[in-house]
Amino acid sequence: SLSYDEKGREIIKDAIQINDDGTYTVNFKGIDTEVTITKEELAQARRSGQYSSGDDDVLLMELATEQVMDKIRDGEMDDAPGFLKSAASDEESSIGGGNLKDIVFLLTGHYTRNAYNDKDKADLLDKIEKNPEGFAVQATFDAAEDGSSYTVKDVNGNPVELVIDHAWSVKSADGDTVTIVNPWNSSIEYKISKEDFLKYAGIQYYEYDGNHDKQETRYFQILNN
Repeated sequence: SLSYDEKGREIIKDAIQINDDGTYTVNFKGIDTEVTITKEELAQARRSGQYSSGDDDVLLMELATEQVMDKIRDGEMDDAPGFLKSAASDEESSIGGGNLKDIVFLLTGHYTRNAYNDKDKADLLDKIEKNPEGFAVQATFDAAEDGSSYTVKDVNGNPVELVIDHAWSVKSADGDTVTIVNPWNSSIEYKISKEDFLKYAGIQYYEYDGNHDKQETRYFQILNN
């Protein structure tokens, strides 16, 4: 989600340092921690097939995030905020899940905001359309009554399964459509109707020049409690 906008790309770029010895250091400003990854670790992760298959900076960020979340999960960082401890608590993988608010806080120390009622969601899409470079946006989709995913049609009439319990990236909003990307294969974009998006999506977003007040995490605190 951050990579779709120039300001988001700068946040990622500024966090990564290439060292003279060939290693890489990722600076998580939000928790005042650095993680160093060697070229060998990067190559080994690539060969394993267990991590993302995108550019090196994406894989590097994934490995560094996993290391710092492992430390949080193992109790080595008591001053980490509660929502990061909750995100890292999965016994199988400290990065199994997670969402925009986690990585935004790790990289910047800022908090994301949420839009879950119809008016807030519609207002946000209008803002995104007017200022497409101003936001990093994630969507999660509701489940049907039987617990399954809803399936909608894209602008070409092809079915799109709105996978639940999963973070989608919102790339753009334009007129009556919203372009979404499933990070499982970020080379494929889905353009669905704004009506369907507003009906089924909850939104979490980071406005680069907006208010990053901590109180906006209240929704997730309620869920965690």
